[in-house]
Amino acid sequence: MELSSIRDLALVVLALVVTISSIYLCIMVGIFYKRVSVFLSAMNASALTVKQIADRAQAEVMIPLSQIGAFLQNINRTIAFFGNLFIKKEDKK
Repeated sequence: MELSSIRDLALVVLALVVTISSIYLCIMVGIFYKRVSVFLSAMNASALTVKQIADRAQAEVMIPLSQIGAFLQNINRTIAFFGNLFIKKEDKK
């Protein structure tokens, strides 16, 4: 057996090993993707549920609270306005 034939045989064996390893790796990646895709879809559903809860909390809690805060701020400004009117009238006398 010549050296070139041993080299060719080694290259063929190496190519077969690389091919089989690549096929095995693709199969494992496919199995991993199937398992992870179930987990990712569950995480996506959980994230959507949390987003819906946050949107509902904002609509039912935060917006009315900000409206009440704006209303109280306007009452405070009105009281200060009338308070300043009466103070100015007393200072003029």
